[in-house]
Amino acid sequence: MDLQQRNTTLDPHVWLDPSQAQEIVRIIRDAFQNADPEHPDEFDANADAYLANLATLDTQYETALKNCERDTIVSNHDAFGYLAHRYGFKIQPIAGLSPHDEPSAADLAKLTQFIRDNNVHYILTEPLSSPQFAQTLAMETGVKLLPLDPIESITNDQTTRGDDYISIMTANLATLTTALQCTTPQSS
Repeated sequence: MDLQQRNTTLDPHVWLDPSQAQEIVRIIRDAFQNADPEHPDEFDANADAYLANLATLDTQYETALKNCERDTIVSNHDAFGYLAHRYGFKIQPIAGLSPHDEPSAADLAKLTQFIRDNNVHYILTEPLSSPQFAQTLAMETGVKLLPLDPIESITNDQTTRGDDYISIMTANLATLTTALQCTTPQSS
């Protein structure tokens, strides 16, 4: 995988880009075929079906994020760099690559000013990270919070509901189109 470096740290969140997720599926398929060479057709069929779903998801992202009024999101942590790079938007994270990083008071002051200067309407928060700093910024600036899931761990409740990578990434797309104020071109 082609990992991006941020400052001195490699960004591990490659799975959040559906096109990179396709490469991950191919790597997994090949590993299973090497481990169980008697069933290559089964692994090919399963991988091909999932690759088709990922290709559709990639197209949905490309289409939905093509015409947006905004080009930057404010998010809980800097997990969405691959996604942003792929679909042409930027991120102003509250914390760094780890969801456990905490911003300094100066960082929060800069983000508050960024939100005001850029008329940001939403801060994107994650289900398993503390929303404390996002809530503080939202109260200070009057913006709303929206969920954006980095799929770092799926809860039992999500599994019970049938949530998976495709459904969570589809929900993420809805959040991004709202936060970036995207419009879908009308077909004639």
